[in-house]
Amino acid sequence: MGVEMAEDTLVDRWKAKVNNHPLVAFFVVIGIVVTGLATFTDSVSKLPDSISKLLHTEKLNMTLEHDARQKARIERYAMTGAVASLWDAVLSNTSDRTVSILGFSVRAHRVEGDFEYSGLFGNLVGRVFDVKGDPVAFPLALESERSVRLFIELKVLLEPKAFELLTKTYPTGEVPSLQEANKLMATSLGTDIFGQKAEPLGATGDVFGYVLQSSDREPRLTVTFRTVRNTTVSATSGWYSSGVLLKKGERPFDVDKLLPKPSVDEK
Repeated sequence: MGVEMAEDTLVDRWKAKVNNHPLVAFFVVIGIVVTGLATFTDSVSKLPDSISKLLHTEKLNMTLEHDARQKARIERYAMTGAVASLWDAVLSNTSDRTVSILGFSVRAHRVEGDFEYSGLFGNLVGRVFDVKGDPVAFPLALESERSVRLFIELKVLLEPKAFELLTKTYPTGEVPSLQEANKLMATSLGTDIFGQKAEPLGATGDVFGYVLQSSDREPRLTVTFRTVRNTTVSATSGWYSSGVLLKKGERPFDVDKLLPKPSVDEK
């Protein structure tokens, strides 16, 4: 009794050709891969904008600086006082999509320990201005390949003796410049406004500057911006040294000559 053989299918015939011709198999695989990539790319281009944006990475850069010669304001705070001044932040969007910035947080680094500018310390954050002096509201849209410069009013805690002397000298709380405040401190108490040892510089009674003997207590702040998509970008700056703390034993520096850029007056 004979056995009836089923007729080969189209798939079977293709398998036989592929097995007998490896080169053909290679080109078949390449064709499938190329076709798949083309289909995926076409599908992505047709996705809704909200979904398409998820496939792109946000890229932000940031700088933070503080000019120790600007005007400032002295305020009573808790058991001591605080000095309010402007910190210069520049945000750059280097990604290919507009980024929506929700807001920012601040962390202070002090010898007594770090703390966040939130909760009980929330009122240490003041106003935010743009380069025209107009208030900035969040969320803030930052287009691709664009930068924005923000001036953030932040308050830093003072030494009690500094607060006492400065409020007595400037009863309205408005200090003509932080430079002048530190000249007064160096001449009167031998420190800066944070209790760091300082010596006045001058001749024939005319004080034109001061030298810090150490920077152990120099306030340093880290500002962190967060986007809608939970991307963060941070930068840290010191009060005098733009984030660079001097080590013990290093040559003292003259604050008057440290920051050559023009100061930014408070609006």
